[in-house]
Amino acid sequence: GLRARDVEIIFSAIPTQNLRSLELNHNTIGEQGGEALGKALKNCGSLESLGLRHCKIGSKEILNLVVAMGHHCLGLRRLDLYDNDLGDEGADKVMEPLASYRKLVSLDIGDNGIGESGVCKIASLLPRFSGLDTLILSHNIINQASARFLTDALDQCSSLKYVDLSSPSLSREAHELFSGRTYTPEFYYDIYQ
Repeated sequence: GLRARDVEIIFSAIPTQNLRSLELNHNTIGEQGGEALGKALKNCGSLESLGLRHCKIGSKEILNLVVAMGHHCLGLRRLDLYDNDLGDEGADKVMEPLASYRKLVSLDIGDNGIGESGVCKIASLLPRFSGLDTLILSHNIINQASARFLTDALDQCSSLKYVDLSSPSLSREAHELFSGRTYTPEFYYDIYQ
């Protein structure tokens, strides 16, 4: 895995001011590495794409990253946080600052242990993501209550073209709720388990 010192070495060796894409997928970054990454990203003003899949980053570190990038990485278009430890509390805290990322078009927060309250928070803020065209919420817990919030929010998001809600824990009631909806022709959703 990447420790804090490893992150510092990586960022001292690359010209960060022109960095457009950073893929650190499948590295165990953890808490200390996440903090160091947040500090390092403050110098990445040109960053457009960040991949942090399967990095074991917790909600506190993800929040620090999102806040740091929001002040310095104003051109971020793609953020992949699949399979980390965001949870309900993290989703609640992270979505507000993410909504201010005006150029964000793709957000993957699948498999982050997000349940009903986190999905409801995401749904309440979705209309503020004016340019988002891809949203991946797969492998989180979407029940009937959160599905109702989500379907209402999706109706207000004209820019969304792909939404992945696939999950073995998608409740039958939620599946029926999504299946019974008619969306714009550009909208595609995947609820297959």
